[in-house]
Amino acid sequence: MGDALFTDTRLYNHLLAIDRALAERARHAGCRRCGGRLDSATYPRKPRETPAHTLGDPHRRRLSFCCARCRQRVTPPSVRFFGRRVYSGAVVVLACLKALTAERVAELKAMLGVDRRTLRRWRRWWREAFVHSAWWRIEKARFSPPLDQRRLPGALLERFAAAHEPPLVAALRFLSPMTTHSA
Repeated sequence: MGDALFTDTRLYNHLLAIDRALAERARHAGCRRCGGRLDSATYPRKPRETPAHTLGDPHRRRLSFCCARCRQRVTPPSVRFFGRRVYSGAVVVLACLKALTAERVAELKAMLGVDRRTLRRWRRWWREAFVHSAWWRIEKARFSPPLDQRRLPGALLERFAAAHEPPLVAALRFLSPMTTHSA
């Protein structure tokens, strides 16, 4: 997977379309608490160093809803926003695929403005927090033979190589349920 994906506007447009479909599904399901109608309650995000800066406002907004009856917020899963991180999910996955050599860190710093400490934190998250999360302990059973957790996220992308969509998109779709607690 090449570094061109970091700035591929087609990728980010495709991810926005997927997020819109996920949001529409959540809206049609209604409020999980009271069954009420869900109204739009999108909110701004500031994703760093992606085409979102040039692609416009829709790429910088997290799709979300608010129940018209009980006011409960419902934020559907996202393939664009990786939880509360300020970098996009695609960047968090792609930046952790290769070893963090001094040259690689310099490349990522120049391309994305991401600092060595942030890259180390992301790699540590994949190898520690992610693999010990309740969500992953359940979901990893989908993979037979088991994934080599020391090689995440690369091992995950390799498993999605045969998917009907690009491996990065398939992996982000797989990871999307962990991007929210309310849907």
